[in-house]
Amino acid sequence: MLIRIPNIIADLATCYMIYKLIASNYNHKYSAVIAGIYALLPAMFTASVSWGMNMSISLAFLLATINFMIEKKHVYVPIMYTLGLMFSNFMLIALPVIVGYEIFFCIKDKKALLPIIISSVASFVVFYCLAIPFAVDYFAENSKPNGGILVFSKMLENIKANNLVSNSSFNFYAIFGLGNNAATAPMIIIIALIMILFIIFGVYLFSKTRNRLDYILLLAMSFILWSVFGVGSKVEYTLIGTVLLLLYAGLKLEKRVFRVFGVLSVTNFINTAVILTKSGAINFAFLDGTGLSILYKLDPLYIIGSLITLGTVIYMLWVMYDIMANGVEKEIKPMPDNLINELKEDFYHNKNKFIKMFERKK
Repeated sequence: MLIRIPNIIADLATCYMIYKLIASNYNHKYSAVIAGIYALLPAMFTASVSWGMNMSISLAFLLATINFMIEKKHVYVPIMYTLGLMFSNFMLIALPVIVGYEIFFCIKDKKALLPIIISSVASFVVFYCLAIPFAVDYFAENSKPNGGILVFSKMLENIKANNLVSNSSFNFYAIFGLGNNAATAPMIIIIALIMILFIIFGVYLFSKTRNRLDYILLLAMSFILWSVFGVGSKVEYTLIGTVLLLLYAGLKLEKRVFRVFGVLSVTNFINTAVILTKSGAINFAFLDGTGLSILYKLDPLYIIGSLITLGTVIYMLWVMYDIMANGVEKEIKPMPDNLINELKEDFYHNKNKFIKMFERKK
């Protein structure tokens, strides 16, 4: 129970950030509904409470990173991103968009160049120092000499440990029963080319609009595409992208993105439920150490779920192009500078409303 408390706190922080981002542009009732959808999202609730993964903590820092990207507070972006990366390697999926953001504003605003460089270098150094305790096995006498790159060698080992094309998610490979197979060199090259093409595609679209909301959409699709086509894809990657789609749809009021969010939320929850059921976790059989199950080859449910997920993602790519290249971009207002004061005002406002409500009953 205690192990899960940080994840629950992180979920509350994410819920609050979604609420404040949307409340800065719309009314409080609408923002409360969007934040409430996240709070009650079955797959997210299961991942945080039942599995007790670090995903919730990394997601909270990713939301904080997005907040500062939208606010154009460049110094805090690498700091929040680095904190998220400390808890999970999957944050590397967001790296191209984060780096692209930093480069764009270094070119656009010369005054931001020095603060961005200082903040990025400082974050890199702090990350390296904090990660050293997790690479202590490299200090052993029989370990391979890694020198100054010991931290990154350890990170690379952890990434290579999961070399299956997929082990827990509805994805392109599950359609052909390849979920349990190790990735081959040609497959990795093809996946790398797909991701490079997507980055080029995203840069092209962003160059046409340069809208702050596009960062959220690009990050969402980065996680979703990696979940569908990437090596070592996991069920939580789609979930992260789905949460970001909810935030984007809430800020943009884009019905098509809401529909995609709904479909991916359902398929992701079914995906999660099947894993927990087949592994025996729902019946508490996981206590014997069996852990979560991996994809079952040619399982009809995984094939159908993967087909629906793949079709939805392809449709979302078209929606993304239509929004960013042909649609009318909707800008948003900045968030308040002092969130603590805003939180205090909200607290006292709601407190007074409750007091008045009880006084009327008396």
